[in-house]
Amino acid sequence: MTNVHADNPEKFGMEHLLEWYLIYRDDPGMEALLPENSHGHRIYVDATGVNVFAEATIQ
Repeated sequence: MTNVHADNPEKFGMEHLLEWYLIYRDDPGMEALLPENSHGHRIYVDATGVNVFAEATIQ
């Protein structure tokens, strides 16, 4: 799953110029979305600092 990181450096332009309002999540916010029965969590941000990703294994 992916989301836009709370520390998004483009947040001001996205909201004020494009009127694109998003729900921002940081690493703990993304981890909170993962199912309880999942494991092997990997939370990371891409090189732009905009997108945060969560990977997990469910058995």
